Amino acid sequence: MTAPEEENVAVQEAPQDEEITPEEIRGWLEFGCWTTLALWPFLYWVNGPAVSDDQFVVRSALIVIAFVGGISLRAYKIMKNKAAKKDQENVSG
Repeated sequence: MTAPEEENVAVQEAPQDEEITPEEIRGWLEFGCWTTLALWPFLYWVNGPAVSDDQFVVRSALIVIAFVGGISLRAYKIMKNKAAKKDQENVSG
């Protein structure tokens, strides 16, 4: 086989792209929020205090958004799990 034919064979044998579910996306977003909060003290130590008002506002907004996002995504997951559990109880009992 020549090089172009080998490439076509490799492309044909490749598995189908898997779709990312909204649940997976929410999980990764929550992970990003909590990671941002966990690394914030280290990043503050490395970068030092804000040198301008704009920098202070952006840093503060980032921390607030990460906190609110993490709490909101966790609350959504808890409520969804409770609703699923309640549905299972209704179906089985």
